[in-house]
Amino acid sequence: MSGYEANNVYFVTTQNPSDPVAPESPAEIESFLLDFILQYRVGEEFLYRDKLRGNLLLKEHVLEIDLRHVGLYNEELAYAIQERPTEILPLARLKRYFNLWV
Repeated sequence: MSGYEANNVYFVTTQNPSDPVAPESPAEIESFLLDFILQYRVGEEFLYRDKLRGNLLLKEHVLEIDLRHVGLYNEELAYAIQERPTEILPLARLKRYFNLWV
């Protein structure tokens, strides 16, 4: 078998994927929500980022988010929203981050 798989390097990751981290502080929660809005996508479409941009251009300062999508992105964040909505939802007002989009 001379030359079989010559000059090829193969590797296998042996680390377990990290578990979702539960957001604790208000700053962490804001950061998780912002990351979700900017990074969550279905296929090649950034669902919430594009919707928010369109809404802001129309002067509509509202964004409806499907909690199931949050759960797919970060289970701990979805759980925190369900368990402590009065604490979490005011933090979702990320106005200062999106002033540049308008």
